[in-house]
Amino acid sequence: MGVGYAMILPYHFDRERVSMKKLNCFRCKHFRTTWNPAFPRACNAYGFKTKEMPSALVLKSTGTECLQFAEKNHEKPKKRTVTPNNIDYRL
Repeated sequence: MGVGYAMILPYHFDRERVSMKKLNCFRCKHFRTTWNPAFPRACNAYGFKTKEMPSALVLKSTGTECLQFAEKNHEKPKKRTVTPNNIDYRL
């Protein structure tokens, strides 16, 4: 007879959350970095600073994923064509 070990899970554990994809705060328009070494990351949507990723803190404190996540608009800059007017001839 083998001894089995039961995994003790917190009361707010949700099996669906394990399969959810993690939000990447670096791709969110509300994410920012701070100069404070104790709290290097911040969320402008919720208005807090933290040492960990803001989405992880939201998940830990509320039990749900971040509802304010909004993808950044990454538009590629237009390529400038070089014309004689754009060339700087100074040395």
